Amino acid sequence: MALLISPLLSWRPGRYLRNSGLLFGWLSLRALAQAAMVVTLSRLLGATDYGRFVTIVAVASFLIPFAGLGLSGLLLRDGARNPAAIDRMLGQALRVWLHSTMICAAIALGLAWIMLPRDVPWRAASVLIVVEVASTSLTDLLARSEQARHRISQYGAINAGLPLTRLLALTIYAGMMEPTLNGWLWVYTAAGIAYAATTYARLQPNTHADASAPDLSIREGLPFATAALALRLQVEFNKPLLARVGFDQAGYMGIAQRATDLLSLPLMAMQEALWPRLYADNEGHARLRKVSLALVSLSLLIGAALWLCAGLVPRLLGKDFAPAISTIRWLAWLPTLQLLRGFSNFRVVAAHHTNIVGISYVVGALAALGLMAVLIPLFGLKGAVAAAYLSEAAIIVTQQSMLFAGSPHPKEPRTRSNDN
Repeated sequence: MALLISPLLSWRPGRYLRNSGLLFGWLSLRALAQAAMVVTLSRLLGATDYGRFVTIVAVASFLIPFAGLGLSGLLLRDGARNPAAIDRMLGQALRVWLHSTMICAAIALGLAWIMLPRDVPWRAASVLIVVEVASTSLTDLLARSEQARHRISQYGAINAGLPLTRLLALTIYAGMMEPTLNGWLWVYTAAGIAYAATTYARLQPNTHADASAPDLSIREGLPFATAALALRLQVEFNKPLLARVGFDQAGYMGIAQRATDLLSLPLMAMQEALWPRLYADNEGHARLRKVSLALVSLSLLIGAALWLCAGLVPRLLGKDFAPAISTIRWLAWLPTLQLLRGFSNFRVVAAHHTNIVGISYVVGALAALGLMAVLIPLFGLKGAVAAAYLSEAAIIVTQQSMLFAGSPHPKEPRTRSNDN
């Protein structure tokens, strides 16, 4: 017990906790906006049309990680270590983003034609899919550049801005006329365009940045894109499959995932504030050991809170959404497993073994796709939840097995240290 307690007593979190608190505030605002939009939309559209909406957005989200080829993750890692080079790196990433986004949007439209049922508003859905791929990926890239500069509050504000803009658009739309699915798809699309354009105009990089700064490697970025795609598939691919069972099933899963995200905000804030500091710190692994016990304990408390609060769903959303109670309780312990995956991922990325990242997330994605394809038709929502747990476990086991076995890529030395 002394071995567990003494590192915590010696740790002086200081600025890290301040950054975590600021980020928690922004993420709370973001989550409140998302929750308000979920409650409003579910009541305005009903379970079936709400299920159609989340299914369309889910299909769009599959290609978002490859719009930029994973350079946002590389920008966070390398920019945190070399802040003077961030503008040049961001300029490179934006050029790659522009070309890759056009390809990804076209592929997303093809997937939508294959996966979506024919009773959706196709014209509005098609435009939404293209804009969703572009606006969400651009916003994430710009936010990561601020996170790499250790501007954690700016990072949180950018992430909060997009759902707040959409909530404002929904409020204006609902106040002007009776909302329909087709009308909301157009309003949602317009809000995404407006926010992405405004954020880019404010944060576009300095074109006269240090020309001696290192180039970002697309080859190194691809494992980050693969990892993000795997996570998207784990979270979103279940919705098109559940929609074939019933659009209401997709709606229940969307509600459960949103509730899990909402109560996991403190955990998310502490992780996102922690990663850039760990990457920039010569003692990153030691710092992670000190904070890991606190984060795991917090994740277990969040699981218990999810279990207890699930019963409030019908009061907030209506009796149509009562089946979401059991789904939320099944997902209650997923944040703990996701936290352990985050620890594992840091060890691999910090050691520059990005090849392991790519391989492990490919394994996770294939596991998620296979499990969902088999389990959802047989067990519905229970099958989707089981696939989520098993695919997370597959990533962790693959990463740790490969790290234990060794990798041909040597660990690169760190270049700077960061204070507490």
